Amino acid sequence: MNVKVRPVVPNDISNIKQVIESNEDLFPSEMLDGMIDPYFKEQNCIWLTADLVNDDDTATTAGMAVAYCAPEAMTDDRVWNMYLLAVHASWHGHGIGTQLVQFLENELVIGKTKPARILLVETSGNLPKTRQFYETRCGFVQEGRIRDYYDVGDDKIIYWKKLQPS
Repeated sequence: MNVKVRPVVPNDISNIKQVIESNEDLFPSEMLDGMIDPYFKEQNCIWLTADLVNDDDTATTAGMAVAYCAPEAMTDDRVWNMYLLAVHASWHGHGIGTQLVQFLENELVIGKTKPARILLVETSGNLPKTRQFYETRCGFVQEGRIRDYYDVGDDKIIYWKKLQPS
């Protein structure tokens, strides 16, 4: 079986909500509708999902992961922020998140008329596995910390990665 990354379509929303709900450290899934609505209207952002597919490219498990990325305001439109990356909890540790990030990076560099030059990620300082994933599996560098951002004792960690064509 293989992983196939593709753009999100409206029929994926219920699966994406299940992905979000399976991860206790994310936002409430009810917030998804408001987040994804601009994508279906203007598409000045990227929403991706991943399906598990057979060798004949038929999906066996649809929408088991999601990524959401948008350009940073007040930049040259070549700096993007990955606001959401989630893999259904039952599929953690299978390399799906890494494949999704690699696909997204390729889209940002090759698939755009203005290639992205920087990808940012923000996460909680209280999520050591998430932080290790970004650092070791995806090659991000911790660039900043805002103390007590999410709550007292829960810092916002900002990761940075320079994007280059492969």
